[in-house]
Amino acid sequence: MDFWTALFLFLAGVLSHKIGSYLFFYTKQLLFFNDCAFASLRIFKFVGEAAKQVNELKYADMKKRGASEEEIYKEKSADEKMLMVWQEIAISGIKNLFPPKLRPMLRFNNWEEAMRLLTNRDKKE
Repeated sequence: MDFWTALFLFLAGVLSHKIGSYLFFYTKQLLFFNDCAFASLRIFKFVGEAAKQVNELKYADMKKRGASEEEIYKEKSADEKMLMVWQEIAISGIKNLFPPKLRPMLRFNNWEEAMRLLTNRDKKE
């Protein structure tokens, strides 16, 4: 084998190794961030459900203490708005923590889409 053929094969090997390593690392990175996103969604789902249960206990306690239906309705309305804001913040937080290159890979933009995606993923597992 002459020098130029050996050099060409060596450089082709280096190039293919670089490309293969990059693709392997990129795939590993995608899987890692995907797992992190779903773990975060599971935590947020748990916290959201717990907040709803606590609110229901609060409304029952308000009713037991003699609060009017109007007061309970106002409290429910304020709590629902706060929960919606929290859900938006949670979703935007997940999206903003992703590297900019990977943000388009997220397949949800709001709470409902994220919960539907999480439910579908959990059914597959």
